[in-house]
Amino acid sequence: MPESSAPATGPWRRPVRAGLVAGAVAAIAASLVQLPLHSPADVLFNSASVTAGSLFTGVLAGVMWRGLGSRGSRTLQLWAVWSAVSGVVYLLALLGESLLDRTFLYVLPLAATVFVLTGALTPALIRRPELGNTWLVVLAVAAAVAVGAGLATMGDAPSGSLQLPPRGG
Repeated sequence: MPESSAPATGPWRRPVRAGLVAGAVAAIAASLVQLPLHSPADVLFNSASVTAGSLFTGVLAGVMWRGLGSRGSRTLQLWAVWSAVSGVVYLLALLGESLLDRTFLYVLPLAATVFVLTGALTPALIRRPELGNTWLVVLAVAAAVAVGAGLATMGDAPSGSLQLPPRGG
């Protein structure tokens, strides 16, 4: 069903819903990918922040898809813009290396996972009739948030338990 013939979903709702579902799938994948990675700071870089970033990226993909209009090959245009946006993210991660060690090595596989999945799934999901069902979108986002929140405490930092050194002598 073409976007214009679905008055109940509006011109922006379908692409944003597709982006959100794509972002949710990417969030779950990236949350699992980040588990073995050494986080530069567990408080800031964990599966909860990865999930939030993935969902935001999904919304961004949907907005970009809608903003591209119907000129030419929209998927190719999305991938061109998407490549530029991912390049900016990699550059920011490289700059973040000056503040926190291992930032770039942490962000690189996560950003690649999120950008590839959202960039591929958003155009694929746009025409799916299931996107008219709000519950599908809510369920996908809820699953991503549950996985992200559930894995947020599984960082690589030491336990933080304080102990006195053994008595000498």
